[in-house]
Amino acid sequence: MLARRITIVLGAVVLIGGYVLMNVLAGMKEEPKKMPEIDKTPNVFWSVVKNDTIQNSIAITGRVFSRRKIQVLSEVQGIYRPGTKEFKDGVSFSKSELMLSLEPGEMKMNLYAQKSSFLNAISQVLPDLEIDFPEQASKWEDYVLAFEMEKSLPELPKVKENKLQLFLTSRNIYSAYYNLRAQEITLSKYQITAPFDGVVTMSNVNPGTLVRPGQILGEFSDPTDFELDAAISAKDAQFVRVGDEVNLTDQASKKVIKGKVVRLGSQMDVETQSIKVYIGIRSSDLSDGSYLGGAIRGRDLENVLQVDRNILDNGRIFLIEEEQLVPTEANVLRYTETRAIISGLKDGDKFLNQSLNGAYNGMKVRLVK
Repeated sequence: MLARRITIVLGAVVLIGGYVLMNVLAGMKEEPKKMPEIDKTPNVFWSVVKNDTIQNSIAITGRVFSRRKIQVLSEVQGIYRPGTKEFKDGVSFSKSELMLSLEPGEMKMNLYAQKSSFLNAISQVLPDLEIDFPEQASKWEDYVLAFEMEKSLPELPKVKENKLQLFLTSRNIYSAYYNLRAQEITLSKYQITAPFDGVVTMSNVNPGTLVRPGQILGEFSDPTDFELDAAISAKDAQFVRVGDEVNLTDQASKKVIKGKVVRLGSQMDVETQSIKVYIGIRSSDLSDGSYLGGAIRGRDLENVLQVDRNILDNGRIFLIEEEQLVPTEANVLRYTETRAIISGLKDGDKFLNQSLNGAYNGMKVRLVK
């Protein structure tokens, strides 16, 4: 019985001692040091809005084509005989200069024969005119005396009296006259003259060749009058007007060439969202098909800000107010290759001048220059 009591007392002593020792050791343990909080506020570059007027330059590229290029074709049949110049590629002709001549065969002689018959018909009515229409007779007599076979048919004297007009019609004077005029027009087609100063760019005929009606004989173009067609974005088209100056560079020779906008396309390409613009160029340093690049001097953009394209976030720009980001819709007037031109911001406002991943409304930032 005594041994049991001793055992119970010793156990209690051990438990109490262990509890006291645990508390003493716990009090000796050092508390862990608290780690300082990390400041996650990003450092950002910023700028101040300073609106200005910007010269609007719209880049274009394209090939030039002669504005005046025609196909030379024959309306009659005949043998081609060269004149002082052959109709060959590279040969120049001045306006109204003879380019091609075809032998008319018997047609010229037939025309002279018809003219002789016509002159004889008028001569036969002169005695009647002197009796019935004495006041008109002298004009018709003068017409006969001035008539020349080699020259173009002169206009008939004016007739105001219906009675005289009916008389001349009954004698087939008018029908003979207009038949002769038609023959003269046909005969004139045996000689093809240059419609403007230009150069032959293609020839399909050789001397002695039989030319048939409708046959294409070659091409003729003005080597100084060109047009370039280029595509610009539909948004840029609002800044372009007919008459705007264009600075161009020939990609082959590197020569600088001036041009002007002569017209704008009326339809938009739905696939590229672009509109055609046509540039008129006067230069003797170009060739048909030359490749040019340059820029249109469009309407100046007033009260705008030019920024890097990459700072825009889905069409928004971030303003900075009390070191917090405030997203604002950017009114982008136009984009260049690396820049965006926007309007609608107030002078003096601060804006985020860099791209920032995860930027959001109210995000705190630290401003650095």
